[in-house]
Amino acid sequence: MPFYLTRPNLVLNGGFEEGLAGWTNVSNVGLEGRPNSHEGLAAAAMGKPNNTLTALMQQDVPICPRRFYRLILYVAGLLVAPADLTIDLRWLDTTGTDLGTALEGPSPVLVPAVTIGAAATGAYRAIVIYTAQAPSTAVAARIILSKAPGAEGNLVLVDDVLLEQQG
Repeated sequence: MPFYLTRPNLVLNGGFEEGLAGWTNVSNVGLEGRPNSHEGLAAAAMGKPNNTLTALMQQDVPICPRRFYRLILYVAGLLVAPADLTIDLRWLDTTGTDLGTALEGPSPVLVPAVTIGAAATGAYRAIVIYTAQAPSTAVAARIILSKAPGAEGNLVLVDDVLLEQQG
């Protein structure tokens, strides 16, 4: 595996080693352990306990205004093609007011179910998203992960969420 120099991760508990601590608005999300995690002991299991329903989790992360950021996360299913996943990133001001999308492209980003492999075969997919420049009044970025309804028992696993400042 190549060595990459990265800046500190701004996400709290992005590897889910402390359960769902640091994540808010958690709905229909549990944990899945080894051997189905990307690295470490756990991954967020979106759709646990009921994958036929939507799942949601988010985290507000402090940022510096007028900077660019990179979001990286790893996604897999217990089986192939578990359900669509959407990823959104929003800028927030000091009052928590939404200042708009942080994404340069379409918002939110759609990760279609058919592009998500099975964790059991080591098929975690790396998702890398670069932000637009944060507004001068932005003090936080809200990471929002949402899973569409899927097939019974086929969870969307998310692990190793990282947000880092660029340049």
